[in-house]
Amino acid sequence: MPENRHTIHLRLICVNPPPLELEGAPAEFGLQDKDGHLLAGAPRGNDALVYDFSVDVLLDGKFPNFLGPYTHGTPLGRFLYLSYRRASSGDWIKRLKIRLGSITRDQVEAALQAGRVIEGTVDGRGAARVHLSDGWTVR
Repeated sequence: MPENRHTIHLRLICVNPPPLELEGAPAEFGLQDKDGHLLAGAPRGNDALVYDFSVDVLLDGKFPNFLGPYTHGTPLGRFLYLSYRRASSGDWIKRLKIRLGSITRDQVEAALQAGRVIEGTVDGRGAARVHLSDGWTVR
């Protein structure tokens, strides 16, 4: 791996996720990879799902460039998708677009130095471009 490419750990918490049944049929909700597969979240209490995963990050410019199977978009506009679809047909119901651009180089470096995770919380009742409740935080 090049010297300026690192692996960091992200945690995305989704409060109020959509139900896994829609109109009497099974539905799926999860972190979408580039191939359209969904990573299921781990339940946290009655009203939240947690997604723990890793991404690679290039630190060769002013802004971190996030890479990997769960990152979408252009280098300056990377984002994650939390996606909701019908299990039987695979038809998308909605996707939540979570921007990675507000993660700073300082946060990436702090997480790398301390072996910590960068965490954000999103409300699953949203759709399209959604905002994190309190931004990205090194935990």
